[in-house]
Amino acid sequence: MKTTHHRPWQLLLAGLVVLTLAGCSATSGHEENVQAAKDRYHQQRAQLMLPLAKDQFLANDLNEAKRTVVQALSIDPTNAAFHVLSGRIEV
Repeated sequence: MKTTHHRPWQLLLAGLVVLTLAGCSATSGHEENVQAAKDRYHQQRAQLMLPLAKDQFLANDLNEAKRTVVQALSIDPTNAAFHVLSGRIEV
């Protein structure tokens, strides 16, 4: 009779072990989500730098404009608008 009395606790413990192991396998998805969020943040940050760089360029502050463009390209090297502005600054 004692074995049947402890059976609910054994089932609960087994269930918790299964849930814990299932949670551990889901951590790789979390890491991918975190990396995707970081990538989106960096792209947005670079986008916010574009108006600043344009204003610096239009104000003929070419050194600051170039510094802003270089920084933005280090964040998002695929941003075509910064490559165009970089070319305009160099000319």
